[in-house]
Amino acid sequence: MKTYFIHYKDPDPACPVFRIKIEAYDREHAIEIFYQDGDDWEIVKITRS
Repeated sequence: MKTYFIHYKDPDPACPVFRIKIEAYDREHAIEIFYQDGDDWEIVKITRS
């Protein structure tokens, strides 16, 4: 498992950018885990630690 940091925000332009740490096998798996809750967040950046 690798560690990914996903920087995300609400589609509202006034929303600040948040960050979450996710353990995943690869980048696509990290995105899948991030969106599993069904929220409408916009991913700004993904970095691997």
